[in-house]
Amino acid sequence: MSTASIADQWSHRRLDVICLYILEDMELKQLIREVKIERDGRELTLDDWKKILLPSWGIFKNNCATEASFILAEKRRIGREEPWDCLVLAGGVLLSIHDVKSCSKRTKRAAPHTTRPPRRLLTFVPMPFNIASLEEIGIFRDFRRLLWFTGVHFDSCFDTGTWSKDENGLYGRSDELRSGLTKLSKLHNMLCDAFKHFKRGSVSTGFALTRSAFLLNELIVQIYHHRQFPDILALILLAQRQGHAEIGMSLCNNLCKLAEKLLPSNDPRGHIFQILTTLKLDLAGDLYVAFDTYCRHLWMSRAGTNEIKAHYSYNQASFPRADTGRFYDLYARKTLDELDRVLEQVNEAFDEYNTARFVMWHTAIRYLLKEARHADAEKFSQTLCSRLCKPGIMKHCSQQPQMNVNVSLSFYLFGVTQFAQLKYQDSMENFQMCINTRRVLVQGYNWDPTLGAALEKLGLAAERMGHPELAKKSSQHLQGMYSALVEKDRMEQALK
Repeated sequence: MSTASIADQWSHRRLDVICLYILEDMELKQLIREVKIERDGRELTLDDWKKILLPSWGIFKNNCATEASFILAEKRRIGREEPWDCLVLAGGVLLSIHDVKSCSKRTKRAAPHTTRPPRRLLTFVPMPFNIASLEEIGIFRDFRRLLWFTGVHFDSCFDTGTWSKDENGLYGRSDELRSGLTKLSKLHNMLCDAFKHFKRGSVSTGFALTRSAFLLNELIVQIYHHRQFPDILALILLAQRQGHAEIGMSLCNNLCKLAEKLLPSNDPRGHIFQILTTLKLDLAGDLYVAFDTYCRHLWMSRAGTNEIKAHYSYNQASFPRADTGRFYDLYARKTLDELDRVLEQVNEAFDEYNTARFVMWHTAIRYLLKEARHADAEKFSQTLCSRLCKPGIMKHCSQQPQMNVNVSLSFYLFGVTQFAQLKYQDSMENFQMCINTRRVLVQGYNWDPTLGAALEKLGLAAERMGHPELAKKSSQHLQGMYSALVEKDRMEQALK
């Protein structure tokens, strides 16, 4: 049997070998006992593994001098000379740049090679900044395992068609995946709302929101949406920053236990949940940004060549869940005219009331607000909302939940752009439009993040315009929303 035939026949064990031999640093002799591979009816020898199988699979525990020199030369070529401003992966496994440098120093070659060495695939993933926390060896090892299993998960979902294109050329937009994203968004919104109430001293409301959010965990564990793990990592980071690390840890542990119960033993998601329970996040957010950037790289390498569609299909939201990272790359540092051209391309790519079109416009507006370009943000908001005053729009909002969210957020953001410029009267009108639209579907005092945000902003604007009755009315509706949530939580706790 040829070398290629052996490697192909046993290719289903390649990932196991990488996990044990590279990530777990198992000795080769022990690996051979753990992973029994045969050739012509006999088990492969130590030499067979060293000379045939491992090289055929591109698996090498140590760097070679030629490869190390190439890596350093390539980093210099792309202008990335800090230790961790560019992640380098070999065969999907994160390399230690310090090991690479040490190996390069051992070579006696006068100059580094600048051609790609053939022995394994190297991937360079530029970071927004130097990820200094990877200097700590324990963090590096956990993070390397996190990236590895994430890569396996992404490849599996693309290869099996779990993430495939829809009729608009967008990946990750099947009904099942969109349902998963809705659950992720609700988890994020509820926990962020809880942190806000804890900060205000509303402890009972904060815990009611937290417990309500955790009820989603059984569903969250089982979703296949590609934002699953970046969003969870963002929540852990936010919990730590808000002084509630115990909530982040409880979230991790609960998800991990549910994964052990609900996911197949060979599902890479189970390994990822386990890693999250031990990964030591830095409060600066370096690891979160690095992970999200890596996931974005994996997505962009498989999600087609249309930049607009690939960008939207990865983000699928109008604001980053924690730190910005590369979320706004499509809009960053662009003039008003340049942003106009980007949004023209968005309009060409998607129908007028397509969710993707709304989200891309909302993202541009949020980017401008972040940059304190309030007048520019108002201009785009006005353009967007002018399309929403046509006859029949409210009928669509009463029949299509996602359309209702899209329209409501458009008016809410319009109000925010005006509020930031002290145009309180104008902002009140748009916040009221948002509230009226959401109330078409959100009945009574049911908790809703968009409605809650608009009521809070309307109350502030009303106070500043000298309308105490309107401010009081907004406050009462908000209080009713949270009182209903606390009472529901109290009743559920009493039944346990």
